Amino acid sequence: MPDFQTPPAKRRFLQGLARSMSGNAGTTQAARLLEALKHGPITTNECRRFLDVFDPAARVRDLRHKLGRDAIETHWQGSVTEQGVTHKVGLYCLVVKGGPH
Repeated sequence: MPDFQTPPAKRRFLQGLARSMSGNAGTTQAARLLEALKHGPITTNECRRFLDVFDPAARVRDLRHKLGRDAIETHWQGSVTEQGVTHKVGLYCLVVKGGPH
């Protein structure tokens, strides 16, 4: 599925997080991202478009520093943009005790 076709329920959830946990500080963005990850994997494009996290890789790095290096996995995948171009993007997954979330 192209990244721009994020399921409507997921899009609404992420946009709601962005509204309820507003702010541009790195710590605020990291907190939003962590809350989103608790509900399932998220791509770099979804972080930018719906969660208002401008630099997801930096926020993931912050969270790994805080939670432990292995707390978040990155899986690389191709993502098709609205212009039909495929880009390599990260799919971030929170690792919970007993296996990935």
